[in-house]
Amino acid sequence: MTIFGGYGAQERGWTEVGHRLDWASARFRKGTLTYHPLAAGTSGDLGYAIGIEKGRARVADEHDSTGELVLRVTHLFRREHDQWKLIHRHADTIVAITTPREHLQPFQARP
Repeated sequence: MTIFGGYGAQERGWTEVGHRLDWASARFRKGTLTYHPLAAGTSGDLGYAIGIEKGRARVADEHDSTGELVLRVTHLFRREHDQWKLIHRHADTIVAITTPREHLQPFQARP
């Protein structure tokens, strides 16, 4: 099991991933979250699902203010004994939509 969490960092192994999930989930108070699937598929005993998670929640340590949460998420699964088990989660925030043309501009160092 591995995770690239929405708060950054990465963990490997269920014990470390479990601690990271406990820490991240403890930051949220009262809220809602909806998963919007974009694509999913399987090949043999491996599967994937990608989508957008949207919601609102109170975030601890940020003056307990309510804010919007929008994450791009990727989940990888492995079939074990006729059950699908999550083996990787990657989540990051959506900062801005950029056009392909913006990525073609040469890199310019900032002062």
